Amino acid sequence: GPEGRDDLRIEVPPPVDVQVSVLDVETGRVADVSRVTWMPAPPEGTSSGRLHVVEREPGSDRFHLRVPEGSIQLWVNDPTHSRVLETFAVREGTQLTVETRAVASATVELRDGQVTIPWPEIVDVGVRPVDGTGEARSSGRTRGRRWVEVDEPGRYRLAIPDVAGFLPGQLVEVDFVKGERREVVVPLVRAR
Repeated sequence: GPEGRDDLRIEVPPPVDVQVSVLDVETGRVADVSRVTWMPAPPEGTSSGRLHVVEREPGSDRFHLRVPEGSIQLWVNDPTHSRVLETFAVREGTQLTVETRAVASATVELRDGQVTIPWPEIVDVGVRPVDGTGEARSSGRTRGRRWVEVDEPGRYRLAIPDVAGFLPGQLVEVDFVKGERREVVVPLVRAR
């Protein structure tokens, strides 16, 4: 009716403590990632929810999560390691292990002097190995910059897209190192 329902009951599962270990699948050791992200697993047919970021406690090799009992989605999303998304059923005392691997990646920023120039829409970073057979594995956009991850460490040539008002056709060589995200700043040259 117009007054609303008074028989509706909202029940939230009790919180439980969960420990998460993130291991490097290649070495079997704790991966050097500083945070994980989680949210309660959304109901079927939905895909959103509030994300919670948890930093690794100083001196610990695990992450401590306080989550509602039930199912959670857990992300490892670190610039130096492969991205992982898994769903887990959790209850008090659950100990989870997530595997990831170190990757070689770079963030590319275009600049005019000290001003960051937004990356052109829909344009990706052109990536070619200088030596070897590696290639781009994935890429994305972050804060007006582009990032790219390669499948093998080494030296790569990045093709910078044409930007209106600046000279076209720039190529930049970058050494990609496994377990590192390189920050590459490309100074653009104004067209006369």
